[in-house]
Amino acid sequence: MKGKIVLESTNNPSIASDLIATQGFALIEFGLNELTVQQMKRKLSQLIQEDLQTLSKNPFYRDHWMVMNLMFRDQLFADFIGRKLLQNFIEPILGESFIIYSFTSSSMPPNGTNFSRRIHNDAPRFIPGYVTNVGLVVALDDFTSENGATQVLPYSHTQFDTPSNQEFTQNCVEIHAKAGQGLLFNARLWHSGGQNKSNSPRNAITLNFCRSYMRQHFDFCKMNGNNSTIIFNDLARKLIGEKVQMPSSLDEYYVATEHRKYQPGQG
Repeated sequence: MKGKIVLESTNNPSIASDLIATQGFALIEFGLNELTVQQMKRKLSQLIQEDLQTLSKNPFYRDHWMVMNLMFRDQLFADFIGRKLLQNFIEPILGESFIIYSFTSSSMPPNGTNFSRRIHNDAPRFIPGYVTNVGLVVALDDFTSENGATQVLPYSHTQFDTPSNQEFTQNCVEIHAKAGQGLLFNARLWHSGGQNKSNSPRNAITLNFCRSYMRQHFDFCKMNGNNSTIIFNDLARKLIGEKVQMPSSLDEYYVATEHRKYQPGQG
């Protein structure tokens, strides 16, 4: 049943979980300080330019201003996913064994937009009463109507069909998140990126969390094995999927429980 739409932020994971179950989203506070926000913003701007210069040579590249797999691009982002307070918000919804499906940037270029502008959701599976994926957009700049604030359609996470442009436009709300705040949502929620009408980028990062038995966007464990510069804490290693790896041989399968690639109790 639809009711009052709550746009105020909360630092309480239980309240956020209840809001996501009802209206489909919550604005959250998880202690991201101004210094960390500014460091992330500077690093993200650098990575965006790197990708625009290198990946634009690939004829199949379409994700301009979207940096993939941020936890492997800089230690700042690896440290971010290892924050216990962040993970406390996800556990009530997906259970403690949840993992990361993807971790990208979602910045709006000056006087422009990106692939997120379409009306869409971030989970193709529709299972009534069951959440498979949770999204999190973290603002690195204040979100405003001028710079392309994310728009969401409240209560639409229970709706299978894509809403019409008219329905979305008439009933959506803009999320005016402050830098350092996060928009946490059921990934079935229909939403859209805004149009940046300002002369400056509107920076953000986006994570998608999923159930532990689901496949991830990339083979993160393999990527981690090929990367010697990034250090993950125990929580972050769980998130990239280290406890739910498939054995590739009988020798990897027949080992002591604590050494198995797929650990017990992972869903």
